Amino acid sequence: EVIASSNASLGTIFSFTGDVKKAIECHERALKIALDNSFMETALRTYNNLAISLPPGEENERRLECFDKGFELARKVGHIGYISWFGAMLSWMYYNMGNMNKAVPLAEESVALSKKAGEMYNLELSLNVLGFTYQIMGEWDKSEQYYKEALNISQKIDNFEAIGLSYWCLGWLHFDKEEYVK
Repeated sequence: EVIASSNASLGTIFSFTGDVKKAIECHERALKIALDNSFMETALRTYNNLAISLPPGEENERRLECFDKGFELARKVGHIGYISWFGAMLSWMYYNMGNMNKAVPLAEESVALSKKAGEMYNLELSLNVLGFTYQIMGEWDKSEQYYKEALNISQKIDNFEAIGLSYWCLGWLHFDKEEYVK
């Protein structure tokens, strides 16, 4: 398990330093070891990190596949935190593909699971993703409600990145609504 986890961590480091090829090699090695030996926590983390390491645009199908496999594995082993996380990631992918019929239910499920499990970091992300989808669908009141809830949670747990994301989302919403002063 240490070898699998170490490869997953090394893959993340290579990804951060821009060496995508080595990142992918490490993540694939970690995933194989983890799945072959039933190290589910490491496999779940690696599915996520591999998907994030893959270049957006060039590897969208593979990214979607990694998030989907992680989501299914999380469901199989009953890991609520990862079900919620992968649900939010899949929702974001489907949103970007223009498939709101898949994006909205995944985001709603992610929000519900995060609330149930008390996963505040997942919850703030899921709320922003859900708000974003409703914004694009023109349901601005719902969108603003979700953004404000995400901002409130982000401020309570002092997550400065999520606070920034929430303000960015709210700013874009107000821009769409032509409320430029806000």
